[in-house]
Amino acid sequence: MLALTLAKYEGCQLLTGDKALRDAAKELNVEVHGTIWLVEQMLQGEKITVDVARIAFRQMKDAGSRLPWAEVDSMLERLVKE
Repeated sequence: MLALTLAKYEGCQLLTGDKALRDAAKELNVEVHGTIWLVEQMLQGEKITVDVARIAFRQMKDAGSRLPWAEVDSMLERLVKE
């Protein structure tokens, strides 16, 4: 909750993968983003390649991360075509 309090106080975005924290942020009108958004920002800023993102997402999936995998696949395919 400290991160949410600081984001609200400073007028900053909040980066989290925690659903409860995400829901609380939305209730307080704090802009909130997660892993998929962060990776997409790195891809668009050419900080990483699509291949690197695929490897990272595969490792997250193998480690049991509960991301919306269809959305991940869709984003990666869209960026490959751009």
